[in-house]
Amino acid sequence: MKGNVYIFLSLILGGVLNFLTISVYSRYFTPEEYGYYSIILSIILLTLGFVFSWVDLSSMRFYTSESEKDNEQTNTVTNFFIIYTSLSLLIFITMNLVYSFTNLIPFSLLLWQIIILAIVSEVIFIAVNTYIRLIKNKLNLYALFLIIRTTTAFLVGWYLVYNKFSYQGAVIASLISFTVPLLFLIFKSKIWKNISFSYTNINTIKEIAQFGIPLVFVMVIQSAINATDRFLLAGVMGVDIAGQYSVSQDLVNKLFIFLALIINKVTYPLIIKAYDNFGESAAIKQLNINITLLLGVSIPALLVMMFYPANLINVLIGQDFRETSIQLMPYQVSIALINCMTMFYIILPFHIKKKTKQLILPSLVGLLSNLIVGWLCIKYMGIYGALLGSFVAYSLYFLIAFKVGCTFFKLPFPSLNIFKITLASTVMCLSLIVFAGQSSLGMLILFVASGACIYSLMIIILNVSNIRNMLFKKLKRN
Repeated sequence: MKGNVYIFLSLILGGVLNFLTISVYSRYFTPEEYGYYSIILSIILLTLGFVFSWVDLSSMRFYTSESEKDNEQTNTVTNFFIIYTSLSLLIFITMNLVYSFTNLIPFSLLLWQIIILAIVSEVIFIAVNTYIRLIKNKLNLYALFLIIRTTTAFLVGWYLVYNKFSYQGAVIASLISFTVPLLFLIFKSKIWKNISFSYTNINTIKEIAQFGIPLVFVMVIQSAINATDRFLLAGVMGVDIAGQYSVSQDLVNKLFIFLALIINKVTYPLIIKAYDNFGESAAIKQLNINITLLLGVSIPALLVMMFYPANLINVLIGQDFRETSIQLMPYQVSIALINCMTMFYIILPFHIKKKTKQLILPSLVGLLSNLIVGWLCIKYMGIYGALLGSFVAYSLYFLIAFKVGCTFFKLPFPSLNIFKITLASTVMCLSLIVFAGQSSLGMLILFVASGACIYSLMIIILNVSNIRNMLFKKLKRN
């Protein structure tokens, strides 16, 4: 339990630093520079999504616990090592061929090599740190290296950008932030002790691939939709417009989606263990907790960002991006809620039942609809056409995935808790109206603190998930 708390805190800190990174970069980058930076991020995210994301998710599903036999651990780790190594070599060769034989890459050869190395180092870092968490069960160490990684990225990125390295400095910071802690991580984990090529097993690799490869379509849809929005805007309206769009979108991701990601990181292993060890009823019980936590952080964040965008953006974002970001944030955060519900809840039955192949259809429908609607609407609606394309894509994906998932696993939706959370969030949002239009850092801190206190008080008063009774019992014990 304590280890999960450390992971939770490390993810919170990481989210705060990632959010501050956007704030810093928006002050030093021009819209055009941020546009190029957003294109690099899209390339990295698409590569990770298409090539590696399925392996990461498969490791969370297939890695055995520390209590399992050593030979079972070695078999699993060895075969994952083979997959990671093969895919890393494939990416290195393919991306260099793309640069050499096409004119698609608008960056220097040196920067392109740094981008490739940043991708590979991120993959290895995630793989080894996941091994530490799920095989060695060293949750404190896992959390520590997450903190080191995000802190290094923020500090080095700030230093390089401040010293006029522009978006190239941001990419270099990403590479350093993964490679430096990775060296210590490999030494500390002693992962080589669980790798033996005598345990290479084609059947194990096939089983991992059969579960994981369909997840490519699932994991890539978010990065693909974000990337196509940016590519289309850059191609149709210019790189500077793509930069304007990307700043507010990145801010929403750092402030909103990372909250949902934290909940998923902590609860996903618990859901899988509950189902594998105790059956469907235990999994449903854990899913009730999951959806309550997910909406418990998402709904208040949604309302604040919809109705008070200026309070956040005027303090957190550079002057060149503020006007556009204030206009776009309410729409982007609404789309982000649909995305979060899909990625972190609606698709869980497919993971639990190992039916990930059935996610291919809704993923493809979502991606194709984004390309078609986005391409057509950007021409006539400008930047709002990109928003409409994302909305249509995520909505179709949500509806089709939900309908298909219900055929083999009924997700719980605790309506009473959802109503209470919505009521508490509404009361909080109305109470904050006195802060409307305030644009100083001090007032923003007071705004956030007041909102958190009012919301927490309402959650206790309304007794969401019996929290009031649990608090009273704990106070009595003390």
